[in-house]
Amino acid sequence: MGHEAPYKPLERQQWVKSMFHGAVNLDGDPVYPNIVTNYAERFLVDGIWKDEGETFVAWNLWGAHRLQPSDIEGAAYMYKASVLGVLRVRPGFSKVGADMYFDEAGVPVMVATPEGEKLWRSQVDSETWQYWKFVWRSSGLLMVILVDHLWSTHLSAANGMVGASRDAMPPNHPLRRLVAMFTALTPRVNQNALDQLVGPHMSIQRLQPWEDLHQVTQAARSLIQPLKARFGHLVDSDERAALPQKVLDTPYFTDGQLYFDSLKELVDNYFAVHSPEWCSEDGLVVDKDFLFFYERLEAWSMYVQDHIKTDGEWLKMFGADGKSLRCEGFQSWLAIHFFHVSGFHRHVGMVGDSLADPEWAGPSWVQGERYARPQQQLLLGIVSASTGTSWPKIIEDYSFMFAGVNREKQTQEVMSKFKVRMQELKVTIDKNNEHREVPYNRFDPHEIETAVAV
Repeated sequence: MGHEAPYKPLERQQWVKSMFHGAVNLDGDPVYPNIVTNYAERFLVDGIWKDEGETFVAWNLWGAHRLQPSDIEGAAYMYKASVLGVLRVRPGFSKVGADMYFDEAGVPVMVATPEGEKLWRSQVDSETWQYWKFVWRSSGLLMVILVDHLWSTHLSAANGMVGASRDAMPPNHPLRRLVAMFTALTPRVNQNALDQLVGPHMSIQRLQPWEDLHQVTQAARSLIQPLKARFGHLVDSDERAALPQKVLDTPYFTDGQLYFDSLKELVDNYFAVHSPEWCSEDGLVVDKDFLFFYERLEAWSMYVQDHIKTDGEWLKMFGADGKSLRCEGFQSWLAIHFFHVSGFHRHVGMVGDSLADPEWAGPSWVQGERYARPQQQLLLGIVSASTGTSWPKIIEDYSFMFAGVNREKQTQEVMSKFKVRMQELKVTIDKNNEHREVPYNRFDPHEIETAVAV
């Protein structure tokens, strides 16, 4: 794998963090995110990263939502990122992309390279195994950051809702007020993303290895999965039953289901108050602003148009004529999107710990080196520092946002009930974490922002 300098624990990580020493935001908090899980202290022994590290991130953190049953013999589960291998890289950088395969216990047993070479743990030397584990960790994180976080959550789910709601509904419309709670500050943060993370030659292209940013954005958009593929388990018992129990037992699925159920209850209670004005007796949407909102979603979202149609059919959002919008189906769609931009956003966005140590994972690297170079790692630190801000959490009281809407008292009662529900969820998640070696706080209501404000 080429010559490498001996690893000194935390040396490169501390160098990056030292660049931000003493810098604070307007709240007085350090601009560089605090490291909760130090991977070197937990998983590095005599310069060798233990395989428990890959198990940890795949089953307990950012990898859980992409775990699938294995497609080859000799492994039980897989996390695939080799699809990124088709993207051209700039001279000097290594190609991105690798798939990790796990056994029944969740232990990594094989890595598949972008060229399709299968490297079994039992058949390769330690140096080769360590290098390709680094490639998989880095590639898996890039898949989450690029596809799940930036393009799917920010530029599709969040952008679609905020653009359509402001485009189609008057300020006092009760549905716009509810959507506003889950799209607060979205225009600001997405504009910043367009400037720094989507534009050519900006931060994202300079810290990542890819040559043609247009090719990257086209690929990222095409890799966004339909809602059913990503969130079907939340609303469909058949989809949930089709998943392996070991996957369902991960913190992402157990806590995520509890959080989604709370959001679905909020939406259902909200519609119970306002459906007399919005919905006909046979359950079809009749409110013209509501209908215009759904019409404008296509224009504002980055979802592939086929996904919008198939997701609508799956959620039974259309009437017998195939065009009329059904209130009940839309309620499920709305709850999924609220989940998408709040709890799921935190799940795929809180990856700073995994990228804090250039030896554990990096945004780009040179072939044969299992660490990120200083320039790219420092650029990554700047992005982390500029986006690691603190905003209101979903456990707070948002009833004030509904002053002046039709049926104001009943609407604010719904929001007060939701706050109580979040307090109860907090207690439940704290109890769940008592039995976990490392707490999983992605769906902790004290930690979740209501929108993609970061």
